Amino acid sequence: MSMEQLRDHMIASKGITAETFNANVISKCDEICRLVFETCKDKLEQKFGCFELFGLDFLLDEDLNPELIEINTNPAIFTDT
Repeated sequence: MSMEQLRDHMIASKGITAETFNANVISKCDEICRLVFETCKDKLEQKFGCFELFGLDFLLDEDLNPELIEINTNPAIFTDT
């Protein structure tokens, strides 16, 4: 489920606004990602002309607070799961 699909689902089923979702979920997930990579940036290998994908999995509680549950260095990027 993409973030857009999750947002649309939460708006339709929970009656929250897009602004509430963006403030409580998107901005908090962005901040957690920033902190994670800021913390470990000196340990990441840099290769010119290359990039690496990381998958960060979050769990939302009933108050829409995201919790980071794991980071994958080889995430599945299938669109049908």
